[in-house]
Amino acid sequence: MGVPAHTILTSKMDSEPNYHKVSDEVATPDLDNMTRIIRAFALSSKSIIAGKETAARVKVEALL
Repeated sequence: MGVPAHTILTSKMDSEPNYHKVSDEVATPDLDNMTRIIRAFALSSKSIIAGKETAARVKVEALL
């Protein structure tokens, strides 16, 4: 609790027809979309990786 944790998805998992199924082949994902998302996260995390910014902690009290 209080530690930011993120899951990054590149598609809507509730409507993804191939996720964890036999039909989930390398040709089924939208690789261009995945690449754009990965690049965006890489660019946006540069200042954190460089130590210029830090992730803020969640105030647990505010969640209750």
